Amino acid sequence: MFFTEMVKALPVEARNLVDGLPMFKSEKELQYAPLQAADLLAWHLRREYETGEKLPRTNGLLGEHGHLVQEIPDEVLRGWASHHATLPGVPLIQSKRQWKDFRTDLKKLIDAGIDPSKVTGPGIYYSKASTALGRTIDCFRRRLFGSRHLSP
Repeated sequence: MFFTEMVKALPVEARNLVDGLPMFKSEKELQYAPLQAADLLAWHLRREYETGEKLPRTNGLLGEHGHLVQEIPDEVLRGWASHHATLPGVPLIQSKRQWKDFRTDLKKLIDAGIDPSKVTGPGIYYSKASTALGRTIDCFRRRLFGSRHLSP
């Protein structure tokens, strides 16, 4: 959803390692099929653990010879949670509703020509196509009439 914006925020060295947008409908996808399958299985197992109920699909995902498992110690998970709790905006996207609203707002910004990676907080943002003269006129209009008199 916002992969492009995340890549823009990476250091140049890391950005050079990214081979374009993730592909999900090509031959390239076959290369990542095992990782996708592991992710799907992990999701089902986590959901079963959290809810205490068996999901009908999980048994079909389990291999007959078992799976490699990496246990992550609780202190490592707590460290990750603590780190992520300090990141700006995390409290705004913790529920499904918040994620849905975030995706809608992100799409609106992109559709308006605004680069989301440049948004640093509340304020007025202009598309890349807006001119310096247009931004200046808009600034004076807001100061004279207030934002309630602006039309979209």
